Amino acid sequence: MKAVITGDIINSTLINNRQEFLSALDAILKELNQQINFHYEIYRGDSIQILIDTPIYAMHIALLLRYGLRKSTPSGESIIWDCRLAIGIGEVNFLTEDIKQSDGEAFQLSGRALDQLKDSTLDIHTPWTSFDEIFRVMTSFVDDIINNTSITQAESMYYYFISRESQTQAELAKKLNKTAQSISKSLIGGKYRLISSFLNLYKKQLHQYLN
Repeated sequence: MKAVITGDIINSTLINNRQEFLSALDAILKELNQQINFHYEIYRGDSIQILIDTPIYAMHIALLLRYGLRKSTPSGESIIWDCRLAIGIGEVNFLTEDIKQSDGEAFQLSGRALDQLKDSTLDIHTPWTSFDEIFRVMTSFVDDIINNTSITQAESMYYYFISRESQTQAELAKKLNKTAQSISKSLIGGKYRLISSFLNLYKKQLHQYLN
């Protein structure tokens, strides 16, 4: 079993500096890839596909990618940078160096989930109906939280979760050259406890299905 994340950039035609955006996107993916092994490809200038060998990290990567883009939005930009992401979990029975030409259940579920995204910007499809019934609803709530996360909140959330929640708020404050009080305010505003509980439950439940 593997996970595939397929995504596209929200309002890509409204981004003032496309090259700056793509550079930020690539930098975020490279930083995440230092922690979790995955393969990714950016294509057509506004689309992403990620292949993850360990599915339990798929949601973690998806949320961090969105937080990373939102925090990277430069001043003067007319929109907050973000992307629509669809996670598919399943078998991969045809794998090539070009991810876009690979195929299998995970790719098909991810692509189908992206096609079905309408008012939401995050979804997950798996082979297990009982898992999907619970987590697709939960994911919609998390999606709404992220959609209402400010650039400042996204920065704190990104660095908090990329550290695997190991850094204290004081350490984050020092890293970001901010006060511990401002970091605490941003994390609370971003509902970090709810996001943490969601990610932990996702990993726990998915582990049971995979085994």
